[in-house]
Amino acid sequence: MKGACGAGGEGVATEMKRLALVAVVVCLVLGLSRRLAHSGVPYDGEPPAVGANAKPRSSLLTIQFVNQAADVPGVWDATVRSEFIEAMNIAANNVSKYWLKGRPIIIGSDLRSRWRLIVVDHPLSYAGMPAEGFHASDGTGPFAIFTLAGEGVGAPFMLGSHEVGEMLADPNINRFINGWFAEIADPAVCCHYDVTLSDGSTQPLSDFVLPNWFFPHRAGPYDFIDSSYIQRPLQTGPGGFKQR
Repeated sequence: MKGACGAGGEGVATEMKRLALVAVVVCLVLGLSRRLAHSGVPYDGEPPAVGANAKPRSSLLTIQFVNQAADVPGVWDATVRSEFIEAMNIAANNVSKYWLKGRPIIIGSDLRSRWRLIVVDHPLSYAGMPAEGFHASDGTGPFAIFTLAGEGVGAPFMLGSHEVGEMLADPNINRFINGWFAEIADPAVCCHYDVTLSDGSTQPLSDFVLPNWFFPHRAGPYDFIDSSYIQRPLQTGPGGFKQR
């Protein structure tokens, strides 16, 4: 994993071992996925401790990948979707490490879950305004959605990881932390980190802020890649924003 802004916290070798372990877990669980029907509510109290003080949540959270977009050869086809699902599993578990106490997450097209990641190829709108993607909750449960229409066709990995991360941190779109809306990717839209997938391809994933970002006087780092743009609480990178 390599951050595009600032240095990452872990060495490349350590990160590759961790990602390999995630991939093994994904393969094992997907083999049993047709028997899984789990849903749950992510941590929603005081931001969790990380590192040695964190107590992992062991219950598996599954997210159903729903593709409603037509094939675009070389841009959105079976090969790209396979890479996309692998990358979204990495992104989701990176978010979980800081926001869900390390709760294991599996994303797959053959899973059935109240939690969904949806890809479409038609224009979207949110609150009456055009949107490349958003996350929300309906009668089924939480969902993240983005479109390949327009500029989205060139950025499915960034859009998908952005919306998945925010869905995990705030599934019902009603969470505030220290008075701020818990949209963890919006302050860090400037930045991404790269992951190398099992087929050797490299894809970008969205950066996101960490729990301490919401609290003045807490020590950093304040975002996943420790970007040079986000070096103090509530600071936003270029193009980033926060909401009360």
